[in-house]
Amino acid sequence: MTYATADSQAVGGNAGQFLTAVQETHGPWLEESRKLLDSAHSPEAGIHTRWSAIHYLTTTVSHRFELERTAVESLGQMVDPGHAAQLWVAAELMATLLWQVDHSVGLCHRSDEFSTLTHKLDNAMVHWCRAVENALSRVRWGDIPEQARRRFALLGEEVHHDA
Repeated sequence: MTYATADSQAVGGNAGQFLTAVQETHGPWLEESRKLLDSAHSPEAGIHTRWSAIHYLTTTVSHRFELERTAVESLGQMVDPGHAAQLWVAAELMATLLWQVDHSVGLCHRSDEFSTLTHKLDNAMVHWCRAVENALSRVRWGDIPEQARRRFALLGEEVHHDA
């Protein structure tokens, strides 16, 4: 199920349908990222494997994260203030680590530093996804503004298309 499918079926639907759609987007995203990072962390991995992982993180992961961050931020007051604070911290951590990966010159040549930084980023991705799921667990599709629905639909289509 993608957000687009959930959107057309769940207008006015319950929060569980929206949460399921969010989780179904996060699952493949985290799995795809973990597979790529696991292969780049293996002792046999070379510079090109690590460079590919860095490229994936700084393009695909960064793009997906920014799409979701924008969609979540567009919900504004619909997100409980406590959850909003957690989302802000998780988003800042993701943005900082993605920036660090992108600006660490020669990272693919330093396997230990690559491993340390990408393990942190992997953990930050899991934290971000869980924070989003917790924050949106009671939000109903029917209550989401149309612009936000389009953003979530775009993210769902993109993640499921790439997976």
